[in-house]
Amino acid sequence: MNNKFIRYSLIIVEITSFPLFLLTLIYIITGYQMLTPLVIFSRPRILHLDRLLRILFVYLFLLHSYAGLIILTARRVRNRKISDLVMTAITAITALFLALFTLLELLI
Repeated sequence: MNNKFIRYSLIIVEITSFPLFLLTLIYIITGYQMLTPLVIFSRPRILHLDRLLRILFVYLFLLHSYAGLIILTARRVRNRKISDLVMTAITAITALFLALFTLLELLI
């Protein structure tokens, strides 16, 4: 695999990690807040069910996971043919999940 592609993947993982962490915290806090008398956000249900946050979370998650798996494969799989096969499978599966999620969001 191209070293430039792996370098870009590392940059993607670094850039997406903090927003993904914040969105995860928001979802965890608002979820607990709907179940307990804890008050951090004034309207936790609106935040927890917000479509834009959900789309942003899923796209960031898929992008972060894709780049991370590419880096993991590049570092751990030494055989060039197997590495290319695994990276192709990762790309296909990520594209499938992206298409399925986009289709579901359009139908809702």
